[in-house]
Amino acid sequence: MDHLYSLTLGEKLPEWHLESIFGDAVPSPKDYIGQPLVVLFFSLNCPGCKGRAIPFANRLVYELGEKINVLGVHSIFDGNEIPMCKLEEAREKFFVRFPYFKDQNLNTTFLDFKAGGTPHWILVDANGLVAYSMFGSDPNNALMRLDYKLDEILSGNVLIIDEPTSQSELTEPEGCDLRLVSRENENLGDKTQRFKNINSMLNWNNIIQFANHGNPIPSKRVDKSEAEWKATLSPEQFQITRLKGTERAHSSEMCSLFEPGKYACTCCDTLLFDAEEKFESGTGWPSFTQPVEENAVAYHKDASFGMVRVEITCNTCDAHLGHVFPDGPAPSGLRYCVNAVSLKKVG
Repeated sequence: MDHLYSLTLGEKLPEWHLESIFGDAVPSPKDYIGQPLVVLFFSLNCPGCKGRAIPFANRLVYELGEKINVLGVHSIFDGNEIPMCKLEEAREKFFVRFPYFKDQNLNTTFLDFKAGGTPHWILVDANGLVAYSMFGSDPNNALMRLDYKLDEILSGNVLIIDEPTSQSELTEPEGCDLRLVSRENENLGDKTQRFKNINSMLNWNNIIQFANHGNPIPSKRVDKSEAEWKATLSPEQFQITRLKGTERAHSSEMCSLFEPGKYACTCCDTLLFDAEEKFESGTGWPSFTQPVEENAVAYHKDASFGMVRVEITCNTCDAHLGHVFPDGPAPSGLRYCVNAVSLKKVG
């Protein structure tokens, strides 16, 4: 398996570089030798961290607090820095029952530990060796797998998890969200199937299938030269949609726009999202749970900035839209995090 974007399993946990938030001494990985340690990389900019990861870590403390340790690392890899006062307030606001610290320079430890995003979990055994590394907050995937691995470490029983058959596939550490989880009787190979109800909405498995094995066939294609795009787009639109730029978080009023209607690609006018699937993610970018059609959006492995993410583009003209994450609301669990500049409100 390719470990380019994960710590090597079975090796000693590297030193971390953390700053105190509450004035307490920053521990060392050596201080946790003797008991398993769960390290949670989280961000107050991340809805999945606040809604799922922190409560799950709290549950570990309540249920296994005498058998394991839990440590939080607040990191920022995308978005605005969180003021220290907000980090302090978070302890009571979110009932955080585990010690947490601030990552140096926003994300030094995040990058050193090769985290895949937030939330990201690192499980270390009682000998200080990395036992598991995974990204995500899906209760039926990342959190369930972390539970299983903890049971394995604490009980000595071995859990066998299906692995991808090809190292070229989009993968993360064993058990990470960035992989396909087999589901009985689910045909993910049919790329032309349209979802019609809640049971056939796109989910994280579908996204990874597309990113690994090819995207749905678009209804049409719009292809132009770079010069042609420059002639029709503003400099900011060109930078973001054609050169894969990212707008500043909270820079658009579209984040707080929830009136009925649809959102089209700013480059080719293809319909991409419906306002009915729009939600307030708190990230500073417009967020949706589903595209209007299965073949409206394309998915691509993005290994930039030392992490593995899934880039989303317009499937008609290849305009960069943003990224999709598995920390959205039910029932799909998806969060399409989109640059507002890449969209136009229609209807």
